[in-house]
Amino acid sequence: MLYGPSVLAFAVYMTQYQLLPYQRTAEVLNELAGLGVSPGTLRRAVRVAAARLEAPVTAIRDPLVAVPVAHADETSCA
Repeated sequence: MLYGPSVLAFAVYMTQYQLLPYQRTAEVLNELAGLGVSPGTLRRAVRVAAARLEAPVTAIRDPLVAVPVAHADETSCA
């Protein structure tokens, strides 16, 4: 079965940001939406997301690495 981008984005968010295991994320999707997503499908979604983000991450990272000072001071954050 094919799942839409919202389902896959939610799965990537749950596994990569919330650090939920693939099996538990599959269970959540089944419990909340009745979707029988396999952990393998979730692993593939993460690989696809990582591949899609490779170019933007590189475009952001390379200039930051090249400068002597990145000005990432957070002392003014409230």
